[in-house]
Amino acid sequence: MECRRIIVVTGSVGAGKTTLSRELARILRCRYINLGDYLISRGLTAGIDRRRKSIIVKEGNIMDELKKEDCLIIETIYPNLLSGISPDLVIVLKCDPEELYRRLKDRYDAEKIIENVEADVIDTFTIESINTFGDDKIMEIDTTNTTLEDEVKLVLSALNGSVKLPIFLNRGLDIYIKLNSIRRMLLGHS
Repeated sequence: MECRRIIVVTGSVGAGKTTLSRELARILRCRYINLGDYLISRGLTAGIDRRRKSIIVKEGNIMDELKKEDCLIIETIYPNLLSGISPDLVIVLKCDPEELYRRLKDRYDAEKIIENVEADVIDTFTIESINTFGDDKIMEIDTTNTTLEDEVKLVLSALNGSVKLPIFLNRGLDIYIKLNSIRRMLLGHS
């Protein structure tokens, strides 16, 4: 049986993927999957990249079992691994670099923070999502100053067609300047 609804939620660590994904799963009565945890629990990883503190994924189609679900919310930092599906909506969560730094500073070392802030700033998750799914189902949401309720309303509006997709943010050069400031601060350069 094909899935009736698949929603992919991606973005940098600390952007709010888990919170939004779990709330959408509750409201829409869907199964919630954290793709990283799913891959580990199914033995679909080839190991851990200790330097980057991330999993190494085995090659192959990981979606066969998931395609059997009626409704699925997939949280991932690996949108490119989901090329075997056709989601109804791909949500890319974004966050101001300074706020993302604040969210991550107590959880990760400087290298991991820089990696995640840079990935957000250079639109890694948006680009990977477009390359994997096309651009017509993409919705970027800036979580810097939004509430969970606001984010859910935006998503539900996209699902019911009252908001036209795609939705892309244009954050400009000021974001890059903030990134460089964070890099200098974390690496001890003035």
